[in-house]
Amino acid sequence: NGASFAGGGIAPGEIATVFGSTLTASTGINFTSSLPLPTTFLNDSVIIDGSPAPLFAIDNVNGQEQINFQVPWEVASETKAFLVASNNGITSAVLVVPVLTAQPAVFNYNVGGNTFGVILHANYQLADTGHPAQAGETVLIYCTGLGLVNSPPADGAAGNGQTTLLTPTVTMGGKNAAVSFSGLAPGFVGLYQINAVVPSGLASSNQPVVITMGGSSSNSALMPTQ
Repeated sequence: NGASFAGGGIAPGEIATVFGSTLTASTGINFTSSLPLPTTFLNDSVIIDGSPAPLFAIDNVNGQEQINFQVPWEVASETKAFLVASNNGITSAVLVVPVLTAQPAVFNYNVGGNTFGVILHANYQLADTGHPAQAGETVLIYCTGLGLVNSPPADGAAGNGQTTLLTPTVTMGGKNAAVSFSGLAPGFVGLYQINAVVPSGLASSNQPVVITMGGSSSNSALMPTQ
């Protein structure tokens, strides 16, 4: 999973990462720059069930190599997928990867040893320690791995607010947060957005936010509250 780096499977439409060696002849951090996403970049590709996956980036930094890609929507009809990486026409061994209904994960960042979620106020201001969330307001949680959506876009194409087939459960500080929207973030590939209402009764502190969907729970990411 490209947000939490959790393994165990892939979910249709999600942002995913494959790690390995000799994945690329390039060095540094290399992002693709156009939409729809290309399926070949720097002579590298990730092939899932015989079809190349859309690519976000190819990295080779200090000997750690990774390719970030979107899982094709079509894998939803399968229970497992066959994945290979290709570097200048040379392919890796085949990986057999379970296909999950969902694999929710909150995008996050680290400050002072704490892992905070990429969670925004309705005005798109980051809900950070200088701008904490308050009870009763709706915040936007950015995540991936929420699975199939209604009328999914083409692989590698940006979403336009398509809603997820399943409704996630969101907790903040262990309390249920009412979800008013769950779907693709407009203008992005593989990025999902959950709009949820901050419950009352939370202490003024960093509160853990967790998404549960399709029998899987996300990483825990902190959200400052007041």
